[in-house]
Amino acid sequence: MTIVISWENITDRLKILKIDSNHSAAFSTVTQRIFTTYTTDSTTETSSDIYLPKPEYTNLLGREKEIENIKEVLSETRRGKIIGVDGFGGIGKTALVQEIIKSHSDVGFDKVIWQTASTRDDSEKMTFATVLDAIATQLNRLDLFKLKREEIEIKIRELLQEQPVLIVLDNMETSDEPQNEIIQKLLPILGSSKALLTSRHRFTETFGDNLFPIHLRGFNKEAAINLMEETATHKNMLRDFKAVKDNQLEQMIQVTGDESFGYTPMALKFILGQLQKFDPEVIVEGLEGVRLTDENGEISDKDEFKQFWKHIFLTSFKLLSYLDRKFMSGMTLFEPSIGSKYNEIMSTIRLSNEEFRLVVDSTWKVSFLEIGQIDSRKTYYLHRLSYTFFFAIISQFSKRRI
Repeated sequence: MTIVISWENITDRLKILKIDSNHSAAFSTVTQRIFTTYTTDSTTETSSDIYLPKPEYTNLLGREKEIENIKEVLSETRRGKIIGVDGFGGIGKTALVQEIIKSHSDVGFDKVIWQTASTRDDSEKMTFATVLDAIATQLNRLDLFKLKREEIEIKIRELLQEQPVLIVLDNMETSDEPQNEIIQKLLPILGSSKALLTSRHRFTETFGDNLFPIHLRGFNKEAAINLMEETATHKNMLRDFKAVKDNQLEQMIQVTGDESFGYTPMALKFILGQLQKFDPEVIVEGLEGVRLTDENGEISDKDEFKQFWKHIFLTSFKLLSYLDRKFMSGMTLFEPSIGSKYNEIMSTIRLSNEEFRLVVDSTWKVSFLEIGQIDSRKTYYLHRLSYTFFFAIISQFSKRRI
């Protein structure tokens, strides 16, 4: 689901909200880079780290089988050079991959290279060339950028043969080059390394044994209940959860999927947040007319998928105050799934410390805002679906002013 909105429309709305769209902190990149100067006489040491928030949860619930399968393929040298995880938005692809990279050294990799395909118009789109650049940068080999493009590819092939690296390419459906073409070019250079990819598009069988596909479905009922209970505990919402646990919880869970397809993790978190204001009957009634899956347990239609999330988001949107909405609009200035830290956000969105505390708590409880950590510091960001929704909201406000 891609929505194209002019930057002028966004900045017009941000001016109304008193958010500084020109502040440099409003633009995040996938990696933190420390650029250095190289001379013919000496080379300066550099470092770069994955700019990806670590999720707040301790363990990923409901994905034990998938985690075991992926680790098994990664640890076997003769099996699957590439693992492709596909599934629709909100099913938990990125969360699954984040869980895998926690123990990358246990399955034989020295380092993780991460690149996310951006959906932002002002960000560089993923291509095979940007993947090579990410590998060179995150392996601290900025000296390679002095070489010609074909020479960079040769050098990286040598590096990936010498050092086993796990290359993670996230959200490939938004890449600027077809994902199959990127895979085709990536396979010959992997050497002793492997790649773990995520996409909303299915990974084809074109690549035979070189690609191990995993089609991610929803949680079973037990895992769905466990996820809601852990989320409720973490967000201090156990009272809301327990109020429906014994008689109405299963009915609520049913509207996020079905027994064949499973139940959608992100949707489960949102309907939990909606219990702060709405009765279970109201939540269920609103979603009963929007069937996410068909009789075969597959996504029934792209329009139905959009309507499903549109209803969930609009219901949760009603829980937000004007200040919450201002904060969410400002958060669209930061890269989805990456976001930024407190100082950068506060210098971009004009809030007092108390206002920041309040909006973070309220938007996090309804699951629009995600909170993670980078280097022990909290990072705040939007899931890509939430990001798209608030982009659309900004666009609508802008159109009304024209």
